[in-house]
Amino acid sequence: LIVAATSDIALATARLLQSHHKLFLTARDEEKLKKVALSLNAPYQAADATNFEAIESVFAEAEKTLGSLDGVVNCAG
Repeated sequence: LIVAATSDIALATARLLQSHHKLFLTARDEEKLKKVALSLNAPYQAADATNFEAIESVFAEAEKTLGSLDGVVNCAG
């Protein structure tokens, strides 16, 4: 799970990880997030990282989609 996946550091991290790991992406801006997710062939869900309920929903969707989570890269803030 990569939080704030459209930021420079998170996007660079996602590009490094994509060839060996399954990714799930989240960020606030759904339009930018969709473009990034399509370029990385990764599932995504838009959410504001400052909203606890929204992030809970992202974790649930990521686990449902991927089966489990092995790590989180948090680049929000």
